[in-house]
Amino acid sequence: MKRKYVPIERAIAWGKEQCAPFFDNDEGAGICTVVAVTDMGYCRDGVTCWYHFDMDGVPCYTLKF
Repeated sequence: MKRKYVPIERAIAWGKEQCAPFFDNDEGAGICTVVAVTDMGYCRDGVTCWYHFDMDGVPCYTLKF
């Protein structure tokens, strides 16, 4: 199955939804998320990172510039 592109902002929001009960009572937690990454690496430009992960059973990837 081909991986679906997910913008990093959406991946972060999805991760926050998954771990929200752990941080609901901590005002000092700041921006925090947990996404289980199955693989990662660098693109040919040597700067951009790619990440593979599953979002609700769907294989996805995102890019961090």
